[in-house]
Amino acid sequence: MNKVILVGRIGHTPLSRRLPSGKMLVTFSIATDRFVKKKDGVFENFSDWHNIVYFDASPQKVENLLKSKGRKVSVVGEIRPRKYKNRQGFDAYVTEIIASEVRIEEKILDNFEDAEHVDDDGSIDFENTFRSL
Repeated sequence: MNKVILVGRIGHTPLSRRLPSGKMLVTFSIATDRFVKKKDGVFENFSDWHNIVYFDASPQKVENLLKSKGRKVSVVGEIRPRKYKNRQGFDAYVTEIIASEVRIEEKILDNFEDAEHVDDDGSIDFENTFRSL
C-alpha cells in the first residue's frame, strides 16, 4: 500500500493552472516538523520539505489554497517518483506527493514539544495524541 498522511505548513504560495482536460492542478510545498530528543533531554526541531501535486481541485479549494501560504494543512496521498529532463538536458528525479485530499487545518498540535505523547526517541504517539484532542 502506498499511502502518506502529512500535516505541515504551506511553504510558498501555491501555483495553479487549468489542464487541457479542464481539471485544475495545484502545486505547492509543505514543511513538516520532526523532533529529535538530544542527549541533554532537549528536543531539537528539524523541518522536512515535501512537494505536493493536487489534481482536480474544485475552484473554491484552489482559491482557498492560493491564500494559504504559512497555513497548516493536512495532505493525504501517494508517494511517487518522477523522472524529467532538466534545463541542461540531463535526467533529473523528484519525489512528489500526489494528493487525493488536502485540508486547511485550523488547529492541529502547534507545538509538539509540549505534547504529552512524545516518546524518548522523539517520535510521536499519534494514536494517543490525536485521541486527546
